[in-house]
Amino acid sequence: MKSKTDKEPTITSMPIYSQLLFEEGIKYLCSCLKNEKLSDEKIIAINSAVVFLSVAIIEASFNERMRIISICSEGKLSSMLEILNEQTENLPLEKKWNIIAALFQGNKWDSSKEPFQSFGIIKTLRNELVHYKAKFLSPEDVPKKRLKNLHDILNIKNKSNPAQYPQYIVGQCGESGSDSEIALETSWMHSLLSSKDLAYWVQDKTENLTKSINDCLVNDKILFALNDILQDGRL
Repeated sequence: MKSKTDKEPTITSMPIYSQLLFEEGIKYLCSCLKNEKLSDEKIIAINSAVVFLSVAIIEASFNERMRIISICSEGKLSSMLEILNEQTENLPLEKKWNIIAALFQGNKWDSSKEPFQSFGIIKTLRNELVHYKAKFLSPEDVPKKRLKNLHDILNIKNKSNPAQYPQYIVGQCGESGSDSEIALETSWMHSLLSSKDLAYWVQDKTENLTKSINDCLVNDKILFALNDILQDGRL
């Protein structure tokens, strides 16, 4: 018989953050692109957000699954995974992936193959946006080869738009002052980020890589528990 001082065990739960970001973040933002009246500025903001979310989703998705495996495991395996999670916490995703893949006999991270190759492109673009240098480079002078490949994949064309200075940073300022219209040759970043196809491409690649995270874990018992929890949508 329980005494009055005995407390019921606390059951905690938290949403699957990666799933939430994908469903309510990327999918929602991509649905906004169906609006034909969106300005280039709004498309650029949406594309940038989708890129940022993609990297966060993949990182979170991998970490969540490692936590679930640890919770669902027993005995020495559970203890080992707890230690492994702590020791690999600050490692790049690629290194953590390969450690777990070796443990569960899964596929190693191969940057030359899909879906890893596309994640490398998305992460490179994310880094360029986070560390934006405000330096004009045409689509022919993209700073990274991976990003030049993305221009080719999405068939991005350079375009010249009339624009009001000083709303844009330009390579050569107009002589007539801020009220004059100038012919604006867009940078590689503007050409890429103003394409709606970018967000749809990132959405597709993010979903593919998230599925590949499950494929990396081949233990049937763990996968069963993992899928059961993910379908419920809570940890």
